[in-house]
Amino acid sequence: MMVVSAQELKSLALDKNIALQSCGDYFALERVLEESAKSSETADDLPSAHAFRLLSHLCLFSLRTNDGDTFSPRFQIDGRRSPLPIDFAGEQTIQLAEAISTFTPPLLLARVADTVWYNDRSRWQIALVAVSAYCACANQLLSGTIRSQFSAPGNDIDFDAFTYFERALEISAQANRKAPFPIEINETFELLYKKTRDSAEFVGFVRMAEMAARSGLRTWEQVSVDALGIAIEADSRNLYPVFRQKIWEIAATAFRRQKNKEQEQICRGKVADAMLAMRSCVSGAGAKASWTMDAIGYLRDAGGFKVRIEELTLELRALQVDALEEMVTFEHSLDLTEELDEVNKAFSELSLSNALRLFVGLAPTPKIGELNERAIKGQESSFHSNFSSHQVDQQGKVISITPSADEGGKLNPEWLKAQRSSNLSFERKYYVSSRIEPARRIFTEKFPVGTYCFDPIVEASPFVPPGHEFIFSLGFSSFFQGDYVRAAHILIPQLEASLRYLLEVAGTPSDKIKADLLQEDRSLSGILTSMRHQLEQLFGPDLTEEIDLLFHHKPGPSLRHEMAHGKFTTGHCYHDDAIYACWWMYRMTATPLLLQWKEIVEDALTRSEG
Repeated sequence: MMVVSAQELKSLALDKNIALQSCGDYFALERVLEESAKSSETADDLPSAHAFRLLSHLCLFSLRTNDGDTFSPRFQIDGRRSPLPIDFAGEQTIQLAEAISTFTPPLLLARVADTVWYNDRSRWQIALVAVSAYCACANQLLSGTIRSQFSAPGNDIDFDAFTYFERALEISAQANRKAPFPIEINETFELLYKKTRDSAEFVGFVRMAEMAARSGLRTWEQVSVDALGIAIEADSRNLYPVFRQKIWEIAATAFRRQKNKEQEQICRGKVADAMLAMRSCVSGAGAKASWTMDAIGYLRDAGGFKVRIEELTLELRALQVDALEEMVTFEHSLDLTEELDEVNKAFSELSLSNALRLFVGLAPTPKIGELNERAIKGQESSFHSNFSSHQVDQQGKVISITPSADEGGKLNPEWLKAQRSSNLSFERKYYVSSRIEPARRIFTEKFPVGTYCFDPIVEASPFVPPGHEFIFSLGFSSFFQGDYVRAAHILIPQLEASLRYLLEVAGTPSDKIKADLLQEDRSLSGILTSMRHQLEQLFGPDLTEEIDLLFHHKPGPSLRHEMAHGKFTTGHCYHDDAIYACWWMYRMTATPLLLQWKEIVEDALTRSEG
């Protein structure tokens, strides 16, 4: 990147640029500076064009106070991003520092000074320049001298003023740790705090109160008095419940910091009241149930609300039942004629041995990379990925919560896993409908199915633990006969036994020693959590993930959990996930024998048939 000199920056005469002085946000500032750069290019004044473009690029990173990294790129596309302060470190920072007195208006001065100090923390004098400039920006927004183009009409306080002040507070605390706050900080704080308190600007007051108490500009006692007064006024005016909730929360926090338990509990009860009041602002029973659940969780964390929690739990159950009536089923027709013809042609002329062999490969192991690509592609065009989602059971109870896709600018791994699980449910339905179930029907029409068909397979398979051979044969026989109730209840519980056996054979037993020195085997959950690396060494990451998503993970079928806790109904046994799981157990059992199928399986079946 070409370095723009301090002399080139000083030659811009920024104070005479009227359009620049009226900018109220960094989007507008960047646009004016870019237009100035283009005008300079047109006039063949390339040094000025380069200087204006540098300043416009400084306006391209977004300010994020009290949120990890102070600055983030305004946009990121295909691995590329807009500039960040670090891109101007080194010589360019030195040149910006030398020209610091040139920059105007305060909005531009604040960004340049902040960038210099961000890249070189030894320049504490320029940090104070940034503090003063940010405070000036906040004051200009408060007075109406400048106004952000994104400010809501009729709003007395531009919310960028809070952001600029908070950044000034952060810089002052970091650059001048032992000294008292500069006078600009105190004066700007008093203006903002008083304006939000007296005008009952609830969101702004909460933000200012938190900053005030955290920085020592106000005591918690002062905050509690002001917050309580505003909260009572908000309730009397019956304002939007979420606003009231935030005010009561800051009041509760203030009383907690003063160790005033009685007042704290009163405020916490008011927080729950505000949450419950949101039920009148939504129409669906599911949304009302969600707010009720939030109130229960809040009161449970607060403690001391046992009776009220019990009452709300009864209300929650009723709302969850009502919510089930609001759910709808989406149907999508698939033409599987081609797939069914292919299965019929493949199985119709096969011998028993070859049919059993071909049945192993009816569906491939899903690839994590391909599932992730599909999820990311869907996320780019899905508005719903910006929000968390709840999964409910047949009674409407929330059994899992999936977070939103975004996690601090990165893709949330929990969301990504939930999307893999969701996409696999459709794949399992497809394979069961188009291949597994049609092949099974053809098989039973051609051959008399019994345990004898599977005895050679289970006796030779390393996937079957010693002593479990007949259980597996009986499960497979039931599965091929279409008795899914028996097959599911026999085969699904065998997974843990097989995994423990394979881990023990591999020299990594799955048992654990408890605190009382007793030993016990890990459950499937424990194996997938504590011994996932060992499983991946045995099966590979893709197959291990399939085990997790089919038998354990929520949201997902969680077949092992549902079966172990007696939640598997007759209907569950005939669901595509259960049918696929039974087939999957067969595939895992038979796959190790494919290379020696004739010697191990075919010859044994020929002898038994003879």
